[in-house]
Amino acid sequence: MNILLVHPKDRFELFSSRSVAPMWAAVLKRLTPESHNVDFISCGFERLNEKTLEGYDLVGISATTPVAHSAYEIAGLCRTKNIKVIIGGLHASLLPDEVAKYADSIVFGESEYLWNQILEDKVSDKLQQYYHGSIVKAEDIAIPDYSIMKKYNYFTTNSIEAMRGCPNACDFCCATYFSGNTIRYKPLDLVIQEVESWKTKKVGYLASANIASNFNKAKELFTTLKPFNRKWMGDACVNVTGDDELLKLMSDSGLAYLEVGFETLSKKSLKLINKKINLKHDYKDAIKRLHDNNISIVGTFIFGLDTDEKDVFKKTMDFVYDAEIDIPVYLVFTPFPGTKPYSKLDAEGRILTKDWSRYTGLDVVYQPKMMSREELLAGLIEIWEDALSFRGIANRLLSQWRGFKGDFYFTVINLFLRNKSKFLKKYYPWEGIDLPDHISARKK
Repeated sequence: MNILLVHPKDRFELFSSRSVAPMWAAVLKRLTPESHNVDFISCGFERLNEKTLEGYDLVGISATTPVAHSAYEIAGLCRTKNIKVIIGGLHASLLPDEVAKYADSIVFGESEYLWNQILEDKVSDKLQQYYHGSIVKAEDIAIPDYSIMKKYNYFTTNSIEAMRGCPNACDFCCATYFSGNTIRYKPLDLVIQEVESWKTKKVGYLASANIASNFNKAKELFTTLKPFNRKWMGDACVNVTGDDELLKLMSDSGLAYLEVGFETLSKKSLKLINKKINLKHDYKDAIKRLHDNNISIVGTFIFGLDTDEKDVFKKTMDFVYDAEIDIPVYLVFTPFPGTKPYSKLDAEGRILTKDWSRYTGLDVVYQPKMMSREELLAGLIEIWEDALSFRGIANRLLSQWRGFKGDFYFTVINLFLRNKSKFLKKYYPWEGIDLPDHISARKK
């Protein structure tokens, strides 16, 4: 067969589909027998049309909620060409009945144990409507094959899935919906094989929801990475700062930027979103410990929780400067369909739209409790503008010495985000929502 894998484009992407190559397509490329031909299109780089689809027998699409409508449009185009369509990804796992209206087959969860069966069923014209993936064993986690993505100028294709699963069932996060809470670290010999393939760009990304979910396994991983002299970025919970040995190994292994979900400064809010792991740690002390080990911090915060009042933006902004967080990322609490927070808000009549393209973390898709949706939008815009002003970037640049390379990467990342933030003014407001006068005037 001729198989086409398609990565849809977000209506608005803060970190852009051009940044990190999508691992799901590279994994399916690896899993596909050589008897089939596999191609890839990223709609972040090029448009897909009827002519593009000519000659393909099967199209596979991975959809998150913000790109669901884009995925449906692609599927509709395929059906006009009588091409079978498979949709997987997080949105398919959350809303399978909706997705089933647009695709011939739906894939739930992880694909390693499913993909060959799907291809065999297609060849024999026996495609099933639903395929349920089971939790993949650590030794069976596929090594991505990024060869089909060489035509695109991604910032990096050095992306490794060193582990899967997250034990923290935070209400706002969908990680456990897709990969479960069973922690699985890929065997170190497979990790070594992947790192050795980093030939051109030495900066990589360890793509896991929480790379240090198991401290002992994480220490083995970082010890293995150290001799390769690579720089990498990754995600972890704030509890990593409670283990000095772990921090030292992370730093020695080449960790340049660690994304930490601080989420909120309010303990009441942390309890509300079930982020209990953060309650045990003092944020300022944690940040100092990371900086003492020459690890820069991407700190994420979410706004619009039911305990958030209008002063939450000022309090968070002051904290970011005071604690010297290197790169702050600000998002609106987003109740994704199929999750408990969505069901709760929907039952309360507070869901404002079911246009999934607005579920980006930068739109207000529900009615906030302690402020108006206009106030939430205005606060988000203002705190982003402050963070990405030249003054804000300069203050954070001068707050600590990261080394010449470190300061270079810091500046590049911030200027990239600054450029992306310009789209916020075009992106807002929704039709029918009037922003406060000082925001509206700045937008014009």
